[in-house]
Amino acid sequence: MKVYFKYATMGSGKSAKACICAYNYQEQGLKTLCVIPEVDTRHQFWEKDGFTMGRIASRIEGLTQEAYVLKNGEMLTDLIDRLPFKHDVIIIDEVQFLSTEQIDNLVQYSLANNEVIICYGLMTTFKTTLFQGSRRLVELNAELEHLKSVGTNGKCTVVNAKFSNGIIQTEGEDVEVGGNGRYRAISLEEYYRLLRERNLTV
Repeated sequence: MKVYFKYATMGSGKSAKACICAYNYQEQGLKTLCVIPEVDTRHQFWEKDGFTMGRIASRIEGLTQEAYVLKNGEMLTDLIDRLPFKHDVIIIDEVQFLSTEQIDNLVQYSLANNEVIICYGLMTTFKTTLFQGSRRLVELNAELEHLKSVGTNGKCTVVNAKFSNGIIQTEGEDVEVGGNGRYRAISLEEYYRLLRERNLTV
């Protein structure tokens, strides 16, 4: 199996790395199939040749990559079957938003076709539990790479903490697309300190 999961906290440059990865393949004359999940509605979608399109978009201005939108409940193989071109590699951004069934499908596709699939995304929710798509990639033994970044205290960020009025939150829906202003990547040290301040842990 050639499925890779490159994971990190928010704001660590995952989408930038996905764009650069696609560019590297394209510079070698290879065809990339870039994919984003439909739930990632932070950027505008449009229709092109019967497909819904979007963008892998970094916070670095101008660094983007056109991508096919994998709709909720749609399998990667269904999208591939409709494509008018052959591809050499598949790059998926925000993979944590895919369902267990969608991850199973892409892993089986990689096995059957000996194809490289490079996934980028978050490992855990703000509650420090695994996202569904991320959990399934771990369960199916995708090759993991932790893309490290540092927080304001200089320590490695691990938690995608959610805040409301400056107070850390531990309850609510796992997925809140577009709520970036309420999230901040923090280290474990800071996470537990903030919980102690709320008397949520010892």
